Amino acid sequence: MGQICPKHKNHCLALTKNRWEAEDLYHDTWLKAWSHWHKAGLTQLTNAYFTKIAKHTFIDYCRKTKRQPSQKPLAETSAATFNAGSDIDYLLKPLVSSLTVKQLGMFLLADVYKWPLKDIAQACQQSLGSVKATLFRARQNVSKHVREHLEKDWQLADEQALHVQLLVKALAEENTALIVQLVNETVPASILHGKHIQMKMNTPASQALAA
Repeated sequence: MGQICPKHKNHCLALTKNRWEAEDLYHDTWLKAWSHWHKAGLTQLTNAYFTKIAKHTFIDYCRKTKRQPSQKPLAETSAATFNAGSDIDYLLKPLVSSLTVKQLGMFLLADVYKWPLKDIAQACQQSLGSVKATLFRARQNVSKHVREHLEKDWQLADEQALHVQLLVKALAEENTALIVQLVNETVPASILHGKHIQMKMNTPASQALAA
């Protein structure tokens, strides 16, 4: 049981983006999971079962408190939080499904990493007015299509799934340059994903392992 606790805590941190709230969510989830585990006579408390309860506990908390997404940049949380891509897959899937690539990229830069709008405009080769309009539409889509539907089973096309993988990589590595690249690239995500796989294979460490 102790071996999977760190993963559970990282999952709660990925949801809340706040270490204190993550600790509260972790304990609340364990109490609910443990209670149901005994009542149902289950023989094993699985990771999947825990993450499901954590997700719904967090959603209920957000609805009751009308909580807005944390203003703390993801960059301030431990990178280990994102080592297991599955921990944030279901948070990214509705965003990828509901926002355009440009909207999502600018949304992450502005609302997660807190980039000034003028810096986003310069990096993404857009006018300041265009950035403001894109962010307005992105935030509308998040409010309308994402926040109340996190529990939905989102089905992604292949290109969207690769986009999620690239975003998981960007968040795990705190790589805002990759997010900017996703906004600016006109090629499909599959080609961009292939480029990054090739770059990884060409690193000195990878070449040393292959030798």
